[in-house]
Amino acid sequence: MHYSKFNPIYLGKDTVLIKTKRDLFLRVDARDVLISQQLIVNGEWDPALSNLYDKILFPGANYMEIGCHIGYFSVLASCLVGISGHCTLFEPNPRSMRLLKENLRGNILTHICDIHEIAISDSIGETEFVQFTTNSGGSSLAVPDQKLLSEFAEQPVVTRCKKTTLDNLLLSDSRSYDFVKIDAEGSEARIFSGGEIFFRKCLHERSVIICEYNPPALRAVGGDPSKLLMSLAADGREVFSYSENGIDRKINSIEDLSDTCNTEVIALSTKRRKEIFGV
Repeated sequence: MHYSKFNPIYLGKDTVLIKTKRDLFLRVDARDVLISQQLIVNGEWDPALSNLYDKILFPGANYMEIGCHIGYFSVLASCLVGISGHCTLFEPNPRSMRLLKENLRGNILTHICDIHEIAISDSIGETEFVQFTTNSGGSSLAVPDQKLLSEFAEQPVVTRCKKTTLDNLLLSDSRSYDFVKIDAEGSEARIFSGGEIFFRKCLHERSVIICEYNPPALRAVGGDPSKLLMSLAADGREVFSYSENGIDRKINSIEDLSDTCNTEVIALSTKRRKEIFGV
C-alpha cells in the first residue's frame, strides 16, 4: 500500500491530526510520548500487530477491543470488518474516549461500533482509576509498582470510573466474536474472571484472542499471571508469545514468559493457527 506523506497538524488543546500508513486520519494526544509520538513520526503503531489484523479480520467479522486508548486499532478493525461487521469497544479514560469517538466519526465508522465508556473487570460498581498524561495508554485500575512509575516518569492522577463485567454487560448479546483484543494494563485476569460465560458462549473455534501479559501490572490490581494464562488456554486454545517475527513459541506455563517484561500473547485453536500462520 502506498503511503502518501501528510504533515501533522496541531489543532489546539493538545491535539494533533495525523494520517496513518493506511490513509486513515487520527487525532492524537500531543502530550503522549509513546503511542502518539510513534503515530506522528511513523504513521503506524506496532506494525506487526497491525499487519496481523489483515489476516484475522474480514468483512462481516465481529470484533471486540477492551482498552481502546484513542482508537488506533479500533479504527483499523472497523475498516476491515466493514458495514456488515461489528465492533464492540471499551475505554474508561475520558480523554482517550473523546479522541476514540472523534477518530471513529472522522473516518465515518461510528455506525459500525458500540462504544462503552466503562472499565471491564470482575465486579460491577465503581473503582479507582489511575490516569497518566504523558503515557495515557498506561492508565489503569491501580497505581503501578515503583518500577513502572519510574519508567513513566510521571505521578498519576487518581480518579474514579464505572466498571462492569462482560457477563453482565453482554448478557443479551447474541454475537459470536471472531477477534477479541485485550490491553487493560493489568486487569486482564479480572476481565476473564468476570467473563466466564462470555468467553465460553460468545467465542467459537476460529476466534482469536490477543492479550497483553504484564505480570507486574497484573499483580498491581490483584491479578494472577498463571490464572490469566489458564483462561487464555481454556476451550482447547493454544497460547503463543507474539512479536514482530510472528508467533515465537508456545506458552505452557508462566515459566515460559518473562516475569518482569510486557509480552503480547495470542490464543487460538490449532486449526486457526495453521490458517493464519501456515505452521
